[in-house]
Amino acid sequence: MFIWMLWYGCSGGGENPEDTAIPRFDVPEGLFEITSYSVNESGCEEPGEDRVLELTEPYMFFLSVTLMEEEYVTAYSCASEDNCVEKQDAIDSNEPFSMALTYTFSENEGEDRMSGVTQTTGWSMGDGTCSAPERRDLLLTSSAETLTIRNAITTGEDYLADEDGYCTSDAAAIACQDMPCTQLETVILRPM
Repeated sequence: MFIWMLWYGCSGGGENPEDTAIPRFDVPEGLFEITSYSVNESGCEEPGEDRVLELTEPYMFFLSVTLMEEEYVTAYSCASEDNCVEKQDAIDSNEPFSMALTYTFSENEGEDRMSGVTQTTGWSMGDGTCSAPERRDLLLTSSAETLTIRNAITTGEDYLADEDGYCTSDAAAIACQDMPCTQLETVILRPM
């Protein structure tokens, strides 16, 4: 089985209809402690029970990268300050590494908000069916004392693979359309 992921996003910081510049979201710098982590597995109306004590990687750092003239900001989890440095070094060296949590944001919405959407293709079942595609609507907000990541997950219907037997992001996006949000993940961070 395999899974493909596609990031959708628009560059922010352009002009709004009133012809005034949108304030840029400043990429958070330094190490952040995860003070709350919850998952509501039955919907997206309310956060779930706090599971922060279950996390093996209770810290996060943020990196920004520009790809094809689009800026992406990604949050990576890590187990300790040293582990964060190791992961940053691995990213800089294009070496593989594992992480428990990661979130990518691509659309600037002002100085205190950034959003992003990821769409997975789901799993190839080997019988021409693609199962469990997921759309993730991400929102990163900042306040004077905390950062909050909201990850609203929608699981789509199973769908047929293309004529070559591949699960595709376009078909997966259609399979997720008009489906209710099925799971909400919320992360609250504070600077160290």
